Amino acid sequence: MHDSQAVLLIADDAAFSRDLVGRWQVERTVPGFTVVSTDLFSGSVSGNFDLAIIGPVRPGRLAPLLRLVDASTHPVLCILRSASDRHDFSNLLTSVLGNSELLLDETGDLPELARDQIQTIHATALQIHEIMQRFSSLAIEMQVAEKESQDETHRLSHFTASST
Repeated sequence: MHDSQAVLLIADDAAFSRDLVGRWQVERTVPGFTVVSTDLFSGSVSGNFDLAIIGPVRPGRLAPLLRLVDASTHPVLCILRSASDRHDFSNLLTSVLGNSELLLDETGDLPELARDQIQTIHATALQIHEIMQRFSSLAIEMQVAEKESQDETHRLSHFTASST
C-alpha cells in the first residue's frame, strides 16, 4: 500500500467488521477504513482503496461482489467462512478455468500476447483451485480433530464423575 493507505472492508457480519478493524488498531500504522455491507456497496468506491477485504457475506452475494471489485488494479482478500461463500467462489473459479480452456482451444484465432495472458489466467486459476482444495481438506481434518477432542473430553468427564 502507498502513503494514503485505505482499506475497503465489505461484510454483512458487523461483528466480523468490528473485530477486524479493532485488531488493526494495535498496529503502528493504521490505514483508513471504509466499512460497508453488501447492501450499500455498489462498486462506486472501487477506485478509492489500496486493499479490499471481503468478509462474510449473505448467500448469493459473493459472486456479484467479486465482479464489482476491480481485482486487476487492487489486491482483494476474500475471507470465505461459510460453505455457501466457498461454493460461490468455487463456481466462479470453475467458470474461469472452463472459459480459459475454451479460449486456449481456439489456437488459430488468438494473437500470441492474448494467448499468453489466457495461459497465465488459466495457470493462476489452477493454483487457486489447488489451494482451495488444500484448505477444504484442512478444514475437514480440523473438524474431525475437534470432534475427537470433544468426544475424548466427554468420555473423560464421565469416567471422572463415575469414579468419585
